[in-house]
Amino acid sequence: MFHGVDFLKRAVTSCVLLLAVAGSAAADYLVRYDPLDRALYVRACFAPGGSLRLRAADRDAARFLIFARGPGDRWIRNVRHGFWLPASERRRCIRYGVDLARAADPGSLRRAYRVGESFIVWSGTWLWRAPGDAGDEVIIHHPEHFGISAPWELLSRAKEKTVYRLDATPASWNNLVAIGPFEPYLQPAAGSALRVAILNGDPPADPWKIRRWLEGAARSVGSVYGSMPLESAQVLVVPIGRGREPVPWAQVRRGGGTAVHLFINQEEPLEAFMDDWTAAHEFSHLLHPFLGASGRWLAEGLASYYQNIGRARAGLLSDRAAWEKLHAGFRRGQKNTGSLTLRQANKRMHDERKYMRVYWSGAAYALATDVELRLYHGTSLDEVLAAFRKEHLPAQRLWDLKEFLAELDRISETGVFLRNYNEVIDSRSFPDLTATYRALGIKAADDQLYLGHSPDAVALRRELVEPVAIILSRN
Repeated sequence: MFHGVDFLKRAVTSCVLLLAVAGSAAADYLVRYDPLDRALYVRACFAPGGSLRLRAADRDAARFLIFARGPGDRWIRNVRHGFWLPASERRRCIRYGVDLARAADPGSLRRAYRVGESFIVWSGTWLWRAPGDAGDEVIIHHPEHFGISAPWELLSRAKEKTVYRLDATPASWNNLVAIGPFEPYLQPAAGSALRVAILNGDPPADPWKIRRWLEGAARSVGSVYGSMPLESAQVLVVPIGRGREPVPWAQVRRGGGTAVHLFINQEEPLEAFMDDWTAAHEFSHLLHPFLGASGRWLAEGLASYYQNIGRARAGLLSDRAAWEKLHAGFRRGQKNTGSLTLRQANKRMHDERKYMRVYWSGAAYALATDVELRLYHGTSLDEVLAAFRKEHLPAQRLWDLKEFLAELDRISETGVFLRNYNEVIDSRSFPDLTATYRALGIKAADDQLYLGHSPDAVALRRELVEPVAIILSRN
């Protein structure tokens, strides 16, 4: 049972507590993490009113329930499709437990991961939410040696209490919450504050090395318009101690707020991390809103373009190395093109293994569009994205791809973005970069790249790889 002072004293000394105090919804969630049971025990209470249906974003969340009890401490059955709370003039509460060990079992559906003494769990697997909970505060009480990392807006953090606020992103947009004996910290990075959590690994990751690496990646994306696109983001660094490269896997998630998850081989040296493109690529995704499956080719293309251009601007790559890496990517995209249109390849990317076609077609689109804007319209992709950021980021909804491109056309006062989209999306060929390369003074013979010396071409190439001086006000 959840009883008063005694319960709170036991919880603070032995587990993690989460108390979410709702605003207008007048709901509260009290969550106790028991490290011995490896389980979360939740009590959720709601104000008097009409009937409510609580849902979890994970449709299989009910499989990990240990128990579920409703008002009057009655057992709740058939909860697969949600908890139903009847209308009442009194406050209504439910209680349930979630087995994290079962959720992390590789032989099950794998909705959680265990890293040392820490758990990483999808919030949609344990948090059964009521409609309209945006703006609710999440107050987390925890032992001093435990930390919490979540993508929700961070309001405050003290030794034994962390406060978040839920945002308006759809509840179906899942996210990861980490619980364990680690110490989250704020890392200043190109005008923003990254909320970094480095989980415990074996061997432990070197915090100084991670800071240097993340700072370089932030400088890379910050070069687009002088600062990071967002004031804050969750950065979850998970040492897995394996892989033939520093970052075997990474992703960006949008649920509850923007999050960057980096799964690393912590045994690689600093030089390998600084040479790696992955963090710069993932941070570049913060430049645009969530574009859904149909916009994947452009999202990955923008990130692939800026992972090279941005790193050159940040001094992490030489100018020539940036052009060579871009050209090598375009070559991989050409070899992977086959007979599908870009639209088809984007849709079947995983099944047909068309990753290179999709990613590098998008990067070619970004380069060609950027060059055209600079040559003929007195602006640049940097400046257009900067104006988009000022008007629309952070974005808490899905943007349709054509809606996004139309907005970029409006901002730039051109028709370049949609016109170039129409030229490439149903083509069975890799985007034609002949005119773009000519303007840049680039000649290519298979894998060999030659950079011309004409003043106009040199000036254009330098313009693309030198840092911009635009610092936007957030007001």
